[in-house]
Amino acid sequence: MQKFNISYKTHQFILGIILPLLFMGTGVSAMNTTENIKDKPTMILESSAFKNNESIPVPYTSDGPQVFPPLQWKGAPKETKSFVLICEDPDGSGPTKGTKETKNHVILYNIPATLDHIDEGGKNLTAEVRFGINSRGELVWAGPRPPEGTGVHHYNFTLYALDTVLKLEKGQTKEQVKKAIEGHILAEAKLTGLYQYNKDLH
Repeated sequence: MQKFNISYKTHQFILGIILPLLFMGTGVSAMNTTENIKDKPTMILESSAFKNNESIPVPYTSDGPQVFPPLQWKGAPKETKSFVLICEDPDGSGPTKGTKETKNHVILYNIPATLDHIDEGGKNLTAEVRFGINSRGELVWAGPRPPEGTGVHHYNFTLYALDTVLKLEKGQTKEQVKKAIEGHILAEAKLTGLYQYNKDLH
């Protein structure tokens, strides 16, 4: 009986003294982690032409003059050395009927860290900015023009803030650019535009 009493007291001591101290330490660590996440800069990507998850106007598509849409961003880390912009359509048509394949509509890299926007038509893009090759095999903005019967397509613009300037020539593939930015991403922001087949324009 005496032996049980000693074990029970020891058990109570652990529960009442040791464990609270351990959990208190864990709580401090969790709090610090939360503060670190909260303090990390949040980058926002927007367009004056369309809002997130809203339709991309015809002038910026292949049903129109295919003008590069205006984009602006804020909240980039001060350590940023350059930006990369990629626009993908995960709803693109695959090689066989009824299948999907991600289509790349624009790949831009070495966008200067001094920029916080891209003008309509990309008029303010300087000579050091490089175009990667899109899914049409071109080094330009490929405006949306989804096939008939494929529903609404989502055009995901992703902007990456990097701690380096990429040593890549123009004409790189999306895969090559994404491999090059591994380990260099400081922040990223996304903007999604929508577009679907418009029978009135065909």
